Amino acid sequence: MEESVIDTNGRFIILRVLLSGEPALLVNIYGPNRDNELVAFYRSILQTIVNKKFDEIENIIMGGDFNCPLNPVIDKRGGNLTPRQSVINAIEQLKSELDLHDIWRIKNPTRRSYTWSQSEPLIFSRLDYWLISNSLSDNVNEVDMTSSIKTDHSAIVIVFQDVDERVKGPGFWKLNCALLNDKQYVNELNCLLPAWLQEGKKDLTDPRSVWDWVKNNVKKYSRSYSMNKCKQQKIEEQLLNDQFQQATLAYQDSPTQENLSALNVLKEKMEELYEKKSGRHNCQITSKVA
Repeated sequence: MEESVIDTNGRFIILRVLLSGEPALLVNIYGPNRDNELVAFYRSILQTIVNKKFDEIENIIMGGDFNCPLNPVIDKRGGNLTPRQSVINAIEQLKSELDLHDIWRIKNPTRRSYTWSQSEPLIFSRLDYWLISNSLSDNVNEVDMTSSIKTDHSAIVIVFQDVDERVKGPGFWKLNCALLNDKQYVNELNCLLPAWLQEGKKDLTDPRSVWDWVKNNVKKYSRSYSMNKCKQQKIEEQLLNDQFQQATLAYQDSPTQENLSALNVLKEKMEELYEKKSGRHNCQITSKVA
């Protein structure tokens, strides 16, 4: 990161960064609720970018909760469908001045999908989106919205291709302490430890070397066990997430009480899953990864 501008009210963050050696501007948006505040807000962001000469940067990625559907005819369902023209004009000015476009709508010109909803009165709306430079369009590999928990908004996702990924060098191996609560792991490790200790004592005379031998075997076994367990958890998580996405779309297409109940059941399962994930802690032992 080369430079940052952070709104004191927590409404936006602007970062000037280098991506694969090229200057880029990342902007996160959290728009206010009232239309007059939104108009002033987007004008302020544009003025800030121009004053800092960030508008000279060719690659701009702006995303977040803009709190206004750009085209209510296709981006909104239920409620007042009259365009909030003053806010739309402010966003369109931002797009025009910075040469940005709504990449999700470009790739999905007729698709109806929403990032926010409420049940009373029943309203669906696409309030969250990505505005990116035209120069970046060909590098977008994926842009989508995905259901999320602990919020009434969906998450928006954008993936770029041809991003230079640096290879990480050796580091310190960290034991995932959550494994100590895994009965299968503990039982298998207890069975293997005596054999490793016996092998070490047979071939090595220095107790410290024996200890290093045992630690190395623990490391290799733990990494293999963790990777296999992680793969299985990812499969289960993806399956649950797919079911959650399908339930969300089903409710958007047909907002019945039955579909809402099914969605809430899956949402509770997703919340339990992420609470378990957030409760996992790592501890570090001094074992250098070869």
